[in-house]
Amino acid sequence: MKPNILLIVTEQHRGDCLGVENHPVLQTPNMDEIAVNGVRFGRFYSDCPICMPARRTILSGQFPATHGLLSNAYGVEWEPEATLPQVLRDSGRYSGNKRKKPTQRKVVC
Repeated sequence: MKPNILLIVTEQHRGDCLGVENHPVLQTPNMDEIAVNGVRFGRFYSDCPICMPARRTILSGQFPATHGLLSNAYGVEWEPEATLPQVLRDSGRYSGNKRKKPTQRKVVC
């Protein structure tokens, strides 16, 4: 049986802003539970510190200069050879996504 994969991408905070990192003020019990019982990338670096290009980079494995999205701009066309969800689906897994806001326009990925 294939293990489940749950990819959670959080934004706009430093990696040490979690209770599991012994932050002196912040309490993040749900994220801490996932971090303790799963795999957490403690030295993950983004090729682009802007949310939409960073997400497209994760989905494609391409640098921002390659996929063409260098800012939070809508409508930047892109036809990748493969994306992470496609690779997972092709291997027999179910894939889906949940955007951060129901009112956010769909990102062209």
